[in-house]
Amino acid sequence: MSSRIPKFLAVSILCGCFLFSQRAYAQAPSEEKAPPPAAQTTAPAQPSTPPADKNNALPAPMDKDLSFLLGKWETKIKIFPNPLLGNTDELKGGGTAEYQIFGETIEGSLANETSNGKYEFKEFIWYDQAGKAYNIISISSEGYAINKTMMPTKSSEKFVIQYAGVHKTKDGKEVNFTVQAKYKIISDTEVKYFSEVKLGKADFVPFIQIKMQRVSK
Repeated sequence: MSSRIPKFLAVSILCGCFLFSQRAYAQAPSEEKAPPPAAQTTAPAQPSTPPADKNNALPAPMDKDLSFLLGKWETKIKIFPNPLLGNTDELKGGGTAEYQIFGETIEGSLANETSNGKYEFKEFIWYDQAGKAYNIISISSEGYAINKTMMPTKSSEKFVIQYAGVHKTKDGKEVNFTVQAKYKIISDTEVKYFSEVKLGKADFVPFIQIKMQRVSK
């Protein structure tokens, strides 16, 4: 399988975001570019659930689970030295995020800038009744996508996400990787996203951290 890592964040994502460790894996090709890793080379333009009137209320269970995410945010991002992206220095930056409801789909627009460049992407989140979990598609400005599954939890670390893919090293070798992450709700105005990455048989190491501060209306 050919693989790529596009030049955008997954936090995530919410993560991706930012944002989270999931029970189901989504295969994601990767390329030796700047963060974060991406999945399929052919990205869908939108999630399978078509957007509807953005003034509609959140359908259950999204009204209970994801209302905390809606609105405008200022973000601060930190990318730790990690084997997936190959950066040996810690990268820091910041930007903005905004999440809106369109019928049964939440759409997020995220933009962050670090010393390694600017990263912009869209996220689409919708509930899968059959799987009792949330599907997430993160699409970069370059057209690459990451498919994720997000699972609610009963702890303060409200959601966990995990996605997997194949990373191609500089010598052409393909190595499997896994990213797991969590959203933690600190207050009505502050949310944190933190992810870890595992490359091959190595242990998980810190990957991306995002602090989200709600913008006052």
